[in-house]
Amino acid sequence: MPEPIVAVATVNYAAELWRLDLASSLLTAVGLLTAFAGTFGYLNIKSSSKRTAKRVSTKVAREEAERAANLYLQEHLPAMISEYDDFIKNQINASVADNIAGAQEDSGNDNN
Repeated sequence: MPEPIVAVATVNYAAELWRLDLASSLLTAVGLLTAFAGTFGYLNIKSSSKRTAKRVSTKVAREEAERAANLYLQEHLPAMISEYDDFIKNQINASVADNIAGAQEDSGNDNN
């Protein structure tokens, strides 16, 4: 039983000397500084992670686009060259082009 009386007397003594208020004020200040530092740290890490994510995703997207383009060209380029070669070999002369243009004009007049 004597211990609680000593504890109460110690708290009363500290309150009379303003040491209890000083300790409360210091603990409050430390708590506020910790809260501000935590907020600043969170915002700093958040912006840093956004920059890193953007840089990495851009790099990965470019690599994937290049890979997809290369695969597409490896698959379709021989056929494209073959079709272009056929087009060059079978060039349309001026009289055939005039006939085609005339047929297109005639079909356009029929629709009106």
